[in-house]
Amino acid sequence: MNTQPPVESRTEVREQVVAGLRRDIVRGRLSPGERIPPQIELARQFGVSGVTVQHAIGRLARDGFLCTRPRQGTYVAEKPPHLFHYGITFYTHPSDRETWLQFWVALSHEAVHIQQTTRSDLSLFYGINGRPGTGDNDELLRLAKGHQLAGLIFTSNPWLLVNTPLVTEPDIPRVAIGVPKAEFPGVTAVNVTGFEERCLQEMCARGRRRVGLILTDHQQESDHHWMALARGIGIEMRPEWVQTVPLFRPALARNVAQLLMSPHYSQRPDVLIIADDNLVPAATAGLAAAGLHVPDDADVIAHTNFPWPTPSAVAALRIGFDSRAVLEACIRVIDAKRAGEDVPAVVEVTAQTEDEVVRNTSFRNSPALA
Repeated sequence: MNTQPPVESRTEVREQVVAGLRRDIVRGRLSPGERIPPQIELARQFGVSGVTVQHAIGRLARDGFLCTRPRQGTYVAEKPPHLFHYGITFYTHPSDRETWLQFWVALSHEAVHIQQTTRSDLSLFYGINGRPGTGDNDELLRLAKGHQLAGLIFTSNPWLLVNTPLVTEPDIPRVAIGVPKAEFPGVTAVNVTGFEERCLQEMCARGRRRVGLILTDHQQESDHHWMALARGIGIEMRPEWVQTVPLFRPALARNVAQLLMSPHYSQRPDVLIIADDNLVPAATAGLAAAGLHVPDDADVIAHTNFPWPTPSAVAALRIGFDSRAVLEACIRVIDAKRAGEDVPAVVEVTAQTEDEVVRNTSFRNSPALA
């Protein structure tokens, strides 16, 4: 008579051992570099056979949690994934040029730099929209369920992922970039701030008093904020000087800029702020076509995700955000959460000028700013 348990039961038992050992590692009961108990002791602890323990150890070794040293035993890896492997999610893919944003270009480049210069492992996951079988969704779900992530960095609002393990799986710290506030329980917002104020400060320092503005449709609700700030410091910003261009149709910014800054327009602004770097190439091409001379006719301020500026057809003062600082802030928040520290619901990274970014030693000799 066959006394062996059914295959399903053996698989369940193995998974229970894997989950138990992994839980001890993830929750710090077994530390990086620490030797785990001998297999015979683990078999007795879990009430299973030595073969089952061996299978579990092999699985955790493949997942990066354990390493076996011949004649010495099995140890927790020095860089287990739950402490060193960060996932960065994008809801679209770089091959989709119509929806891939310059901000994500900058983040991708800086993720590579951080991985090359630190012990951190950063993996980029594309097409993360909560739909199984699309993009990298299945692979990321596997890693999340297996606790093979130190944390998750959402590069946009993760509302598509609500009620998926990417948001609900315990023991995985999470941050979201660019969410106005902490909208999801346990997800810290890492936001960029101060761009509007910094632009107007620089404009005033140059003696400019009439400001034109090109926004994307994703920013159009900020027009009232811009105008309130301008009024507060005595700067003229007429409603007709504030124009909106669809984010995913940036070529339209050329016509808008050319019309807004045309020399035939006697009441044109004396400074134009291009508030999104995806619009900068087309908008500045429109300024060149209008025959605008910078700075004799007007100044131009171009939003930038440093240190990866988009091309500009005219001279422009670049103001924006240090992409590396944004990612480093995300990682600091994740590490603090994992260490059990109190973390504010919102963490801010402030706007800088290009000169300020270049003075940062981490960007000296950067090919992007050369």
